[in-house]
Amino acid sequence: KKKQPPPPYVLQILTPEYLIEGTVEGNAHLAFPGDMVGMSFPMTSAEIQTIGVAEVPVQSCARFVAVAGNAVALIPRTDVTQLEHYVLWKEFKQPLQATFYLGPYLVRGRMMYVVPGHLERDMPVWDVRITCVDPDARWDGLSAPFALVNTRWLRGYEPDEGA
Repeated sequence: KKKQPPPPYVLQILTPEYLIEGTVEGNAHLAFPGDMVGMSFPMTSAEIQTIGVAEVPVQSCARFVAVAGNAVALIPRTDVTQLEHYVLWKEFKQPLQATFYLGPYLVRGRMMYVVPGHLERDMPVWDVRITCVDPDARWDGLSAPFALVNTRWLRGYEPDEGA
């Protein structure tokens, strides 16, 4: 019996300028491409929110195609253990609790490594809190049980005490 794909779910895509949120197919390929353009995420019922200091109203689109190449983080708003990529992410067993400096964001959470200290391009982070470095940004940040972060944006990290 062929396994049914997971149901569609809400995906948040964080880029340096925007938080894009919309519904994707349950089998969407959650990863960052090797080049800066690469993969895209066709979405329905999308909302595009500006992160910066300008007051720009949220844009709503019935259909939108988000491009993953420039994304800082992918945040699936679903039970990630049901996603096909979970088989990869659960191999990351070495935790590092820290504040990660990713582009214009501070990402607090538990980054999981396969090999301690060895960064993959796509790194799973659990119990995430993401805020903007810019104190004037008109964005309150977000919290999530899980995010996949793009280490191309990683500028460094501050390990928690005892980490």
